[in-house]
Order: sequence, then C-alpha cells, then structure tokens
Amino acid sequence: MKLFNVILIFLISLALCLFVFLFHQTRNLDFQQHDNFTSNLLRIKEIDALLNQDVVKSRSGLLTYYDPLANNFAELKKRQKRLNQIPNFIEQSGQIKIKKLLELQREAYRQKEQLIEQFKSQESILKNSLYYFPTLTTELAEKASRKGDERLAERLENLLRDVLIYNLTPREELAPQIQGQLGVLLTTRSQYSDKVNGADIERVILHGKTILTKKPKVDALVQDIVSQPTSHRSEEVYKVYNQYYEKAVKRVNLYRMLLSLFYVVVISTISAYIIIRLVNSAKTVSAAKEKLQQALLSTQSAEEKFRSIYENSTDGIFQTTPDGKYISANPTLARIYGYSSPEELIASIDDIKLKVYVDPNRRSEFIAAMEKHNTISQFESQVYRKDGSITWISENARAVKDDNGVLLYYEGTVEDIAQRKLTEGILQESDIKLRLQQLALMELSKCHPLYEGDLDAALREITETAAFTLGVERVSVWFYNEDGSKLHCVDLYQLSSNQHAKNFELGASDYPGYFKALEAAERAIAANDAHTDPRTCEFAASYLPSLGIYSMLDVPIRLGKRTVGVLCHEHVGYPREWTLEEENFASYLGYMASLAMEASDRKKAQAALRLEQEKSERLLLNILPEAIAQRLKQEQGSIADSFESVSVLFADIVGFTQLSSRIAPTELVNLLNQIFSAFDHLADRHGLEKIKTIGDAYMVVSGLPMPRGDHAEAIAEMALDMQQAIIKFTNTTGIALNIRIGIHSGPVVAGVIGIKKFIYDLWGDTVNIASRMESQGIPGHIQVSGFTYELLQHKYHFQHRGIIQVKGKGEMTTYLLNERKYSSN
Repeated sequence: MKLFNVILIFLISLALCLFVFLFHQTRNLDFQQHDNFTSNLLRIKEIDALLNQDVVKSRSGLLTYYDPLANNFAELKKRQKRLNQIPNFIEQSGQIKIKKLLELQREAYRQKEQLIEQFKSQESILKNSLYYFPTLTTELAEKASRKGDERLAERLENLLRDVLIYNLTPREELAPQIQGQLGVLLTTRSQYSDKVNGADIERVILHGKTILTKKPKVDALVQDIVSQPTSHRSEEVYKVYNQYYEKAVKRVNLYRMLLSLFYVVVISTISAYIIIRLVNSAKTVSAAKEKLQQALLSTQSAEEKFRSIYENSTDGIFQTTPDGKYISANPTLARIYGYSSPEELIASIDDIKLKVYVDPNRRSEFIAAMEKHNTISQFESQVYRKDGSITWISENARAVKDDNGVLLYYEGTVEDIAQRKLTEGILQESDIKLRLQQLALMELSKCHPLYEGDLDAALREITETAAFTLGVERVSVWFYNEDGSKLHCVDLYQLSSNQHAKNFELGASDYPGYFKALEAAERAIAANDAHTDPRTCEFAASYLPSLGIYSMLDVPIRLGKRTVGVLCHEHVGYPREWTLEEENFASYLGYMASLAMEASDRKKAQAALRLEQEKSERLLLNILPEAIAQRLKQEQGSIADSFESVSVLFADIVGFTQLSSRIAPTELVNLLNQIFSAFDHLADRHGLEKIKTIGDAYMVVSGLPMPRGDHAEAIAEMALDMQQAIIKFTNTTGIALNIRIGIHSGPVVAGVIGIKKFIYDLWGDTVNIASRMESQGIPGHIQVSGFTYELLQHKYHFQHRGIIQVKGKGEMTTYLLNERKYSSN
C-alpha cells in the first residue's frame, strides 16, 4: 500500500508537471504583443509615405514649413524604439533575424533623415533666392526703365522670366541661357552704375547663380529621398515576422492539441481511478468532477479568446477554395465587401473571379502568383461591393497544402485601401492641373504681342489662356481711369461662344466695397461664393444673377507698387472652391498683363522718341549738309575739309535796303522769305549747297561736300535761274527789285567749328574773291572771275567787262555771264 501511494504520488506529480508545461505553452502566444508590434510596423510605413509626400509638397511650394517632417521623424523614432520589444513567443532564431532586419530598417531611415536634412538646408537657400530674386530684379527693371535704360530693363525682365520658368519646369536647357544672361550682367554692370546700384545687380547675379546651383541639387535630393528603400525594409520585417508568427501559432495549436489529449488521458485515468474508488469515496469523485469542469472552462476560454481576435481584427481574414469559393470569412471582410455578416458573404459569392474582382483576370493573376511563390503580398485590386459600388483592396495570402504538397485552400488578409487610393488620385489630378498650368505659362511666355507692345493682342492671349486652362466661362481685364473712380473693361473673353468684347465700366461709387478690397488685396480676391463674400457681395443685386456667376477670382494688376487694373475670372453655373495652385496661376497671369502694359508703354515711348529724333534730324539737315550732319553725330571736335575746285556764288538784292524804310518790318521779312525760299528750291533743283544768308545777301556753293566736275556749270545755271526768279517776283508783286550776282571758282576749306549753334561755312581766297565779284558787280548782271570764265566759256555767252580793281587782290579781269549757248541743254 505504501509503495502504491508512492507510485501514485509520483504519477500525479509527473502529470501535474506535464500539465503545467503544456498549459504554459498554450499561454505563450500574447496577442497584445502581436497587435502592438504589427501596428507599429504599419504606422512606420504610413509615416514613410507621409515623409515622401511632405518632401514633394515642400518642393512644389505646397508646404512652407518643415514642422510636419520633424514631427513625423519624432514619431518614427518612437515607433522604432517600440519595435525593439519583439514578442516573446517568437523563437530565438527569429528574434535574431528580425533584429538584423530592424537594424537595416533603422539604417535606411537614418540615411533618409540625413538626405532630408540636406534637402531642407539646400531648399532653404533656394527658397531664399527665389523670394528675393524676383523682387530685386523687378525693382531694378523698374528703376532702369525710369532712368531711360530700356535695354537693361528688358534684359532684367527676360532674365526674371527665364529663371521663373526654369524653376517651374524640369527644362535644364535653360540653365546655359540663364548663365549667359548673368555673365552679360556681370561684365557690363559698370555701364549701369549711373542708372542702378551696382551692388543690387551683384545681388541679382548672386541669387541667380544660387538658383542655378541649388535647383538641380534639390531636385536630385527629392528623387534620392523618394527612392530610399525604407518601405522595402519595413516589408521585409513584416514578412519575416509573419513567418515566425505563424510558426508560433502552429506551435501553440500543437500544444493545445497535446493539452487536449492530456485532458483526455487525465480524465480517463481519473475516471478509472474514480470508478475503482467510487465505492470507497464519493468525495473523491466529486473533486474529480470539479477539476474536470475547470479544465473544460479553461479550454473554452482560450478558444473564445482566439475567436475574439479572429472576429475583431482590423483586417479581413479569409479562406477560399482554389475554384473561387469562400470557406470562411471574418466580420471585417464582410464589412469591407458591404455584407451584413460573413454568412451572407459566403452564401452570396460562389465565384470570386466574376463576383468580386472588377477585372476578372486578377483572380487568374492571383492564382498564378500563388503557384509560383506560394505567397503573395500587397496584391492590389478593384473589387465589387454588395451594392455594386467599387472599392480598392490589398491582399496578403498564402497557399495551404497537405503533407503531400496537394493544395487545400488559400488563406490570408484583406486591407481596405480605398481612402489611400482616393488620396493618390487627388494628388495625381492636382499634379496634372499644375503641369497644364505650367505648360500654359510657358506657351504664353512665347507670345510675341506680350513683348512687342501689342497690348490688345496680348490681353486676348492672356484671357483665352486663363479661360481654357482654369475652365472658367468669363475672363476679363479691367484698367482704372486716371482718377481711379472707374474700371474700364479692355477685353472680355467668353469661353462657350469663343468671343471677345470690351468697353464696359464699373464705378467706385456703385461698388465701393469691391474697389476698397481690390486696393487692399495682396495677391487675389478668391470668392468661392461671390454672392455672400463681403468683398464681392455688392455684385449680387444685379451683375451676378443676370450672368449666372457664382464664384470670382480677381487678381490685381500692378505696375511697381501701383494697382492699375484687375484680371477677373468669373465661374458660371455652380459655386467653385479656388485652390492655392489656381490662385498662383492667376497671379502669374496678372503679372503677364503688367508685362504687356510695360511693353505697350515702352513701345509708345520708343515711337515718341523716334518722332523726336526724326524732327531733330530734319532740323539738323536744314542747317548742315547730310554728309556733314552724319559725321558730326559720330565725331567730336571740329570738322574741316579741303576742296580743290568748287564754285562760290554771292547774290545781293539791289534796292532792298531802300524798300525796308517804306514798308513794315513783318511785310519786309515776308517778302525776303518768298525770295530766299525760291532760291532754296533752285539750290535743291541744281544740287547745290546753300551756305547762309546775311541780311538781303544769299550765298551758295557747288562742288561740296560731294565733289562734282560740273560745279561751275551748276552754279551758272543757278545764277541765270535766280535772275528769272527776281523778274517773276517783280511781275507778280509789282515791287521793282534787282539782283547783283558774283561767282568765282577755286579751292576752299569747308567745315563746322565751335560747340554751339552749328553752321557749315567756307573759308579761303575763293570765298573772298566771289564776295568781291558780287559787291563790285553791276545790278542785273552776273559777274564772274577769269578762272570761272575759263571753265564756262565753251557753253555760255559772256561779255568782257575788263580789268577792275579788287580790294585786297589788285587788278583782275572779269566777265559778265549773259546766257547759255545751247538753250536745249
């Protein structure tokens, strides 16, 4: 009996140890640790996507500060620290492998963080230059324009346009062009020191070079950040963890089965013992029953806990047959597909290929991937819900086979990714709109009327571009009148009818609130509901309802710091919420309108300048010969040329001095003007150069500034025609006048001296002798010197006058020119 009790105690102890061991093993799977670990992994993936999104937003200008990046990295590090607590139920080899993968993951994120820090540093410099460059360039262009240096202003405006386009687009071919423009500014900055501050030009060059240097680096950093393998590292950790988690689940299930067998053995043993001892001890039987009941309750509790996890998982869980029927599904999967219960889902879907997948080929692709890899991850597809609507899911699954490798079924999880896909679609649509706006601005920048001063054509291009790009029915440009009391419409484009109109007016007295808001607006008046917006509600009484306008986007047009007009976008049919990108696009169009105005003003100024230059040219040519005038504009100092053979004529109106005492001065000047104007026409007809008039004396020369071989003949013809002109004048007016003419030929010096009141004059003995020929001549006759006579005797009739005493020259033989020998010539 004693030995029996010892053996019994030993067996009981052994069974108890085995029970404790098996029970402990079934409790080894901690689902709370599993949920914490997987949720941290999934959150890290989401943070990674947010980091990429924030970097792209920052580069495109949608994110103006870096707090989201810092906050996301702070949360990322907290999540990574929590991942160090690998669930205890993962076996040792799995923990070692997961730790290595986690270290690779942390290293990838450290590299990504370093790249983002470099990005923030480089982008800050780029943003700083992009902020100051347009402002400083615009101010310098305006200052240069005010100082009259239109070439510098145009050069700065072209540089600003190219830099802005280069920043907005991936066109690296603009970089050499911009570099060349900066080089020209650098080499010529000393020429503009009297127009603009040289230090300002150097700052423009510095900011321009910074943009050229930093923009490619920032874009490359964005590409490096987005392409970092951080998401891949997280997927590797998740995949390996799931493998060891499934092993742990299988191990726990095995121990549960062994525990159940143990229960059966124990219960059987106890039952046998109870039967043997039943007669002797009812109390022992009762204790055995109570112990059996407790064991059953523990098993039921464990099963209920597992069922709770299955039914309350955030992901859908499924098992399907190879031919496309559901074996099991949890409530989450039923909810994703729009069914009220898993039972309804299983009963309703008898062919997954046709009733679940929008694209039936996706089921075939799913099966093909399973046959090749036995597992599948992140298998994204569009599926039908119960009500026929379409949603997006992501599947992770594996193929379950028996010991002989025969496929039994597929099991896995389904994640609802509809919201993520919606977000991606919105971002893609926004990116497409932004690219369309950039293309529209690039095409508009090539518009010739915009820079050639054709304001009407430029404004038509701007309104049409705005209407087509933004999808707005009405786009118009309005300019203030001189006192700012009215806005005058210079162009209105209607998209549906493809027509332009103008000549409408809005008065400040009728819409004071709108005029005040327009002056105060820094960028734009974006009225999503123009009927209720306080800045535009004044139009709600008549203007908006009659045209069906619901939303308005109005951008002030400024020249310098002065508001000169407004670019209006009026959306018809339904209210519209204007985006930041659309406001920026509209602002650029307003800037284009200001450039068109500046080009138009510049064109008008240039036309006025050309008109004044032409007037100056005509005035100069009335004073000087054309060839001498051109030389005077190009040369500094005096101009003096020697001519070997010219003919000089002096003429004096005989009796004009006595006439001046009998008539009024104004009438006298009028008569003299008629006579000398007739002489001027004769000089032009014969190609002679009028030198000057002194009182009633007239001086003309032949053979300069362009030498000619017939200079003596031309001056003779002029003299004979002058006599006829005086005769005609006398016959017409009844005033008896006569003319005395003297001619001499020879060398002279001609030119312009002095710096004020330029006059082309002659010097030399030839001039003096010609003057003596006139002063000592006979009224009504043409007296020429012997030298001139030698040149003309073969074509003209002369009368020998004889020898006369010439002051300063002594005796000279002179002749009187009478007429031509051959009147036909």
